[in-house]
Amino acid sequence: AEAIRKKLKMNFDIVVSSPAQRCLKTAMIVSHSKHIIMDERLYERGWGNGKNGDESILEAKERFLDFLLNINETYTNKKILIVTHGSLMRLIQDVIEQNCVIREGISNCDVIQYNKTKKKTILTL
Repeated sequence: AEAIRKKLKMNFDIVVSSPAQRCLKTAMIVSHSKHIIMDERLYERGWGNGKNGDESILEAKERFLDFLLNINETYTNKKILIVTHGSLMRLIQDVIEQNCVIREGISNCDVIQYNKTKKKTILTL
């Protein structure tokens, strides 16, 4: 998380994280923020609060799409850091890029940066 913070070199207006402790800790380190919004929609499939154990990929995509639409509506023109889990990050790529392929190869502490035009940057340690 420290290495990602050094690579990103940016400040965020809003920090949103999965309530999982490992995500919250990463969010605090990367953002230097003590105010982190926890959102249950960022829990990993099959983990977290127990509600997602039998969740299909489609249900997880719908959960994340609901999150994205809400964040976009609530925090217009803000720089937002979202800290979540690898399996959800792969679904995020599918939702944003409108692909049907489940991606492999997202590692721990990978950063996928999108702007409003869907251009992306990937930072990997």
